[in-house]
Amino acid sequence: MSGRSLPWVNKPDEETRAIVDDVLESTMYMVNEIGPTCFVVKEEDSEVKYKVTVGDVHECTCKTRRGKLCRHILFVVLKILRVPKESPLSWQVSLLDREVDEVLRMRHVRQRVQPAAVQKKEKKGDKKEEVEVERKQVEEEDVCPICQEEMGGGEEALTYCRRGCGNNIHVKCMRVWAEHKLSTEGKVTCPLCREDWGSNPLTELKKDAEQHRRPVDVHYGCSCARCRLSPIRGKRFKCLICADYSLCQSCFDAKVHSHHPFVCKDTTLAEEDWKEAVPPNQPTGVAESLLNELQGRELTSEDYDTLLQLDQPQSRPLYDFLISHLPTSSNADAMLAAREGGVRQPIELHSCCSCSHRIGDQPTRTLPCGHFMHEACLVSRFMERNYMCPRDSKPIFGGLSGGAAGHRKKKKKKKENDDGEERNEQNSDTPG
Repeated sequence: MSGRSLPWVNKPDEETRAIVDDVLESTMYMVNEIGPTCFVVKEEDSEVKYKVTVGDVHECTCKTRRGKLCRHILFVVLKILRVPKESPLSWQVSLLDREVDEVLRMRHVRQRVQPAAVQKKEKKGDKKEEVEVERKQVEEEDVCPICQEEMGGGEEALTYCRRGCGNNIHVKCMRVWAEHKLSTEGKVTCPLCREDWGSNPLTELKKDAEQHRRPVDVHYGCSCARCRLSPIRGKRFKCLICADYSLCQSCFDAKVHSHHPFVCKDTTLAEEDWKEAVPPNQPTGVAESLLNELQGRELTSEDYDTLLQLDQPQSRPLYDFLISHLPTSSNADAMLAAREGGVRQPIELHSCCSCSHRIGDQPTRTLPCGHFMHEACLVSRFMERNYMCPRDSKPIFGGLSGGAAGHRKKKKKKKENDDGEERNEQNSDTPG
């Protein structure tokens, strides 16, 4: 482009300022991104779609005459491309190539897209398994990629890209996007990473909306193994050793099933991980170390602050708690000798089932399946919320056998049933 097609505008007029204020207070949706400067948008409560192109001369398929800024163009410029309203580029009707590049850089800097995790659809026999990536936490500055509104308030139901980037999106916005994609392309992809959203996107969105309406401190589908309270309300306690054994707060405080360690969770939110459950009147590992430090010497005035710490609930990192309940390599050596009929083999001859390096002098634990694993490798695995043996995929803890985020999950419903739900969903109301 050799020159500007329309004159540079020094200041926005009153009409443009009014449209800017209206756009910033209104909700619109981007339903398709044709290219870096070309978008299809629609207004809330309207089925009419408009094609907006930003560049040499901004254009929109609405009836606004050429050379004027409409609300759809300003939605693209201000919210999708993230041009600050104070920037002179936000009220121009014509841009040079270098100005277009500058605008695109603004969007790139402000758009936080988590890199896509490695995903593969694997087959075992005739059954297909899908990999789900870990959901990204919502940060304060995150905005929905479709309506460009903030998501951190928690008022709107959120979904996320389960097969690609893990980023969050408003449920109602994703539904608008999905309906447009189904009507034009026959399939739905993530608006950020373009990964396939799955064969039944509207069904998934309905479930996400229903989950949002449920109280986060009510654990649906979980009942207390002692008093039979169902569902468990408030904090849920889960036995680390037994599969599917949960207690409510009252029964845990009564020291039911106290011969096994427990983990606990306050809510059903996916981003909340399990944590160590400390029985009443029992010091944690942190508190016990403080007590040992104070024993055998006279107390000073500074020690009273330390004593006050003992009254506060304290817990160690989950990975420390989990590792403490696995036998060390010296115990493993004895177990190995017994398992092999008394023929003792040096522990150094066996490798870590995660990194495949020899055990050597590194601190090592034995998994229930009999494999060995370095403590450092266990820490990395537990921090990823993966509680399965990397060699044989058996659970390291029976109570956490189904809780690892990021490992393979089988589809539980037959495809024909899901397709039936999908057809019904296309005629239902948008979830809240």
